[in-house]
Amino acid sequence: MEGHRPGSKMKAASAALNILKKLHRTCRVVFDGDAVALKAARDRIRYEFRANRDEKDPAKIEELLKHAEDVEMLLRTTVVQLEFDEQQKRCKMKLRKDLAYQKSEIPVSGNSPDSCQ
Repeated sequence: MEGHRPGSKMKAASAALNILKKLHRTCRVVFDGDAVALKAARDRIRYEFRANRDEKDPAKIEELLKHAEDVEMLLRTTVVQLEFDEQQKRCKMKLRKDLAYQKSEIPVSGNSPDSCQ
């Protein structure tokens, strides 16, 4: 069978499990303190993995694993949480070491927490 190597199915399953765990760990860090966002992220991860669990094509599996790795990296390095500071009328970013940028505050145009969204 072309493209099939002994043990490749186990390697793909192991790689899928590893990236699944990594995505969940990343979401716990990125969405810390935001139960709604964390649940939405977990639900989406579960949905995507379950939707593709019966995939047999090694090339498609490799593509899906690469996509999952890319999503994890983007979540880890680009998604930030904002908190509205009532006293300063500003949104403050919750910084993490893996972010691609480190500016901690952005001015807001309005005077309400809705301006952070």
